[in-house]
Amino acid sequence: MVRNSWMRQTLRRFFLIGLVLMVMTSLMPLRCFADDSITPLEIQTLGTKYPNEPMNTRISRLEKVFHLPPLPKASISFRLTRLYELQRLQVSEKNQQDAIRAYNSAIDNTAQDQYEKAIQDYQKAIRYNTGFIQAYNNLGHLLEELQKYDDAIRVYQDAIRQAPNNPLLQRNVGVLYEKVGNVPEALAHYRQYIALTQQPDASIVNIVNYYDNQHKIGEQSDNYVAFAHQGTHGQNLLWPQSLNPIPVYINIAPDQTPFVPVIEESLKAWETASKGRIQFREVGNPERARITINLKAGPLAHPDMEVGQATYNLPDNQGLKVSITVNTGERDAPISLKDRLLQVNRLALHEIGHAIGIWGHSPDPNDIMFSHPIVSKLSQRDITTIQRLYGVYSGKPLEAAHSNQ
Repeated sequence: MVRNSWMRQTLRRFFLIGLVLMVMTSLMPLRCFADDSITPLEIQTLGTKYPNEPMNTRISRLEKVFHLPPLPKASISFRLTRLYELQRLQVSEKNQQDAIRAYNSAIDNTAQDQYEKAIQDYQKAIRYNTGFIQAYNNLGHLLEELQKYDDAIRVYQDAIRQAPNNPLLQRNVGVLYEKVGNVPEALAHYRQYIALTQQPDASIVNIVNYYDNQHKIGEQSDNYVAFAHQGTHGQNLLWPQSLNPIPVYINIAPDQTPFVPVIEESLKAWETASKGRIQFREVGNPERARITINLKAGPLAHPDMEVGQATYNLPDNQGLKVSITVNTGERDAPISLKDRLLQVNRLALHEIGHAIGIWGHSPDPNDIMFSHPIVSKLSQRDITTIQRLYGVYSGKPLEAAHSNQ
């Protein structure tokens, strides 16, 4: 029993020594070494490159690298601890100096309009010191100024992983999400910013309060049928069963083909929501269409311009016709195709909702038929509303229909 206990303790000591050595060597970049004769590969594989070499010899090699006086009579664990602490301090100090130099260089390059060099310098500063929050913030702001919104968002996301309780980062990334049209994400970060700030920006507070108050109004009912005919002065413009499936013509420019599947998915979502009471059929001739959907280049978010629109027409003896216009973004806009598809999906769902009879707006921002939609799928209230309008409501919840985009 005594012998087995001694063996277990010995094995445990060697295991701990090996573990410390692995941690120590994995954190030793070459730039911290005073002796360039030791390669990074040699340090990383110290435990296997010289399998027949005694541990004392391996440790002595590392002590030489750091110009430490040899302590052959000291325990292995003490010598490893000493090496590890020295290495940690040296790496920290040198990385900090390198990070500051790169940060200052980025500021100089920005002042000289050398933006690409500045971006590279900020990235270097962050690599040297992953907790350099000001470098993240400056880089995110520079990318935003260059209208590289997706890149800026990624930088702020990395920064928030390092400092989740930094209110400035939460506010700045919220502004960016709002710029690219992702209002739900913007609101989530705005709420974090408000919670972390004693005196938050009043404009941010007003935005969050507005959406929260609208949601409270919408919560009072499972539908918004009462608002459905605001745009027609109370007139019901519903499609008769005899016109099903409704002929739809999608009018696109050659460079807008990626958006066609999004439009088709939006049409299918409303078909599902209405339990098949509304159906669509694509046609190739605009003269045969009852609903025409025009895709055009244009901003996806603008305070003074229409980004999506639906208008109805009641020509004599011809029945209802509807024209829809949906912006697909500006060709040089600094927004990824993925984000453009998401916003086009949102706009298409909203405008098609108008076209099939919801000629008003929901008071709740969680519904696709909110005045300026921020969600990307039909809510249960959207579904209940269209079913009540067409008399197919069963009282049983239907899973929210949405696009695959």
